Amino acid sequence: GDYWAAKGSPHKALAIYQSIEQQALNNKLAVSDGLLHKLSLTASDAGKFELAQQYLERMNSNIYINDYTRTSKILNPGYDSRYFGLARLALWRGNSKLAQQLIDDRLFNKTPGDPWVMLQKAELERNRGNYDDAKLWAEKAGYFLSKNDQQEAHNNLAETALSQNDLPTVSKTIDAMNEEQRQSAQSLIKHYEQARSGKVVGSVGLQHRSSPISYSNESSQDYAIYTPKTANGHDLYVHYLETRSPYDKESLISRRIGVGTELNFYPLQVKMEGGKGIKLNDKAYFSTEANYTLNQHWSFNLDANINGSGTPVKAINKGVYTKDIGFSTTYSYSDIFQAGLGGGVMKFDDGNLRKEANFWLNLNTFKHDRWALTNNFRVDYSKNKTIDSAEYYNPSKATSLEFGADLSYYQPLNYGLVLNHHLKASVGAYKQAELSREKMWSISYGHQWRVGKKFGVSYEIGRKKNIYDGSAEFNNFGNLNFSIYY
Repeated sequence: GDYWAAKGSPHKALAIYQSIEQQALNNKLAVSDGLLHKLSLTASDAGKFELAQQYLERMNSNIYINDYTRTSKILNPGYDSRYFGLARLALWRGNSKLAQQLIDDRLFNKTPGDPWVMLQKAELERNRGNYDDAKLWAEKAGYFLSKNDQQEAHNNLAETALSQNDLPTVSKTIDAMNEEQRQSAQSLIKHYEQARSGKVVGSVGLQHRSSPISYSNESSQDYAIYTPKTANGHDLYVHYLETRSPYDKESLISRRIGVGTELNFYPLQVKMEGGKGIKLNDKAYFSTEANYTLNQHWSFNLDANINGSGTPVKAINKGVYTKDIGFSTTYSYSDIFQAGLGGGVMKFDDGNLRKEANFWLNLNTFKHDRWALTNNFRVDYSKNKTIDSAEYYNPSKATSLEFGADLSYYQPLNYGLVLNHHLKASVGAYKQAELSREKMWSISYGHQWRVGKKFGVSYEIGRKKNIYDGSAEFNNFGNLNFSIYY
């Protein structure tokens, strides 16, 4: 069972543990807390959360138990495993409020001042995205831990830093370890090495307009190869982008290729890329982006582009290029919701000046065991100068409003395979200046596969109604994304 659990086959491991449990029951023997704990962990990994709950609740809930002589009481070695296991399971099942109550009851009422409970509190806050709170509790635990156990607080802080992509902090923590400390921090080191992996990523999108009249397909291909990251999280990459857009009865094909770098100076992270168009687009381009994380709630983004990927292909076809700059900010509230607003200005060579603004909200509406529902809301506004010669889409003013939902189902399998099903739908409205408001919608179904830690792929197919220059269009579409880590 331990072998299959380590190999990412929880269903196989669970079956073996259950056979051992059944042997004990057949022989009218008590099932040990150690086996019940393993049964709970593998049942959770297999997505059988109700069963995992039952196994945990069968463990001895007493703080003290009889020693082997049955003449005196000793601390129950499985008490904490059961207690904190129930808290983690509550979080995994979607009941973060119960998880918080269990941890806080231990921390503030039952065992105040216990540094090991403080570390559990830090882990809970980290899993909920409350990184500043997680650091605070890990640092508090460090004040109460013995000298020999100080590394546990350091490792906890490093795990939180890793969740924030703060690789410089993780690197310093690991470099300061002696050999014995490294052996006890293998989980952290493994996560750090995975975060530094090189990767190949790609996305392919295809769209076919079926009415009012059938058009040639619109498509995009986007590929990048990233080097492994340095100890502090810097890397280099090569980027290729191709787009195909219908133009009368033909297609406009634009291709470009470039190189870039990602620099990690957490909380500031910078990305720069430069290259040249190799088809239709014959000019050089340059893009830069800066992200700054202020705290666990606020982050900010600034980007600027010369002949960036947002330039309309029909504009490029007429030799019209762009320069643009944008700004956005995101507010996160624990694992409950995220909200953001942004804006940008794009200057075209033909004299057009496009101004854009947006607001969005993502809400984790519901989660229970394998099922999860997220909702989103978005408003976009754009304004352009009237350019008579423009062949690209250029409404003087346009506003869109959209509500969306994503219902997902989590399905872990054996051999490191994990499948997520996604059913997505959205409804909204689009209003263009001097034209009537039109409704729009979309629906899609897709799969998201993860194969161990080295490969991931997702795909979806769907149909949507969107508005182009005041007229409704119906499109069938498909998207494919993949990532390979090395």
